[in-house]
Amino acid sequence: NYSINEIKLSLQSQFDNSADLSVRVFTLKSALKIQAAVITMEGLVDKEQLSQSVLNPLLTFDYGTRDAAAVSEVLFSSVMASSDV
Repeated sequence: NYSINEIKLSLQSQFDNSADLSVRVFTLKSALKIQAAVITMEGLVDKEQLSQSVLNPLLTFDYGTRDAAAVSEVLFSSVMASSDV
């Protein structure tokens, strides 16, 4: 298992610290203070859509006492459900 910061540093290194790479690390609203990240490349993502459809739900949903694996399940099922629309 790698930490979010290790992954962030690895990506920055692989992309030669490109200004186009954005890694936003944040802590989910949960009792366990689980960290998450949204990784994007400039020009490939609509920032408004990302904010409304991904970031706002991630930052406002209360994950309670779920552990990281359970949070992952919630996120993946939500992403899959919204991509099917």
